[in-house]
Amino acid sequence: VGVPYSHDLVAQGGAPPYSWFVVNSINELPPGLTLDSTAPDLNNLLAGTPSQAGTFSFPMQVQDSQDDWATGTVTVTINP
Repeated sequence: VGVPYSHDLVAQGGAPPYSWFVVNSINELPPGLTLDSTAPDLNNLLAGTPSQAGTFSFPMQVQDSQDDWATGTVTVTINP
């Protein structure tokens, strides 16, 4: 909590570049974290300063440049 965090989301297979999305329309990311972009991918950087400790799991989808999709769960543990 209170320490800047940054982690690239990585996809394998498919055809880059990739675009990442939180599955539900409500923001399920841990408090203080957002999805940012690093070229050539979109929304592939989970970054920010977490404001709450805990283990957070949220569903995400990734889309490649050929419109193929994959879904999975991302889990992040934030220590106090």
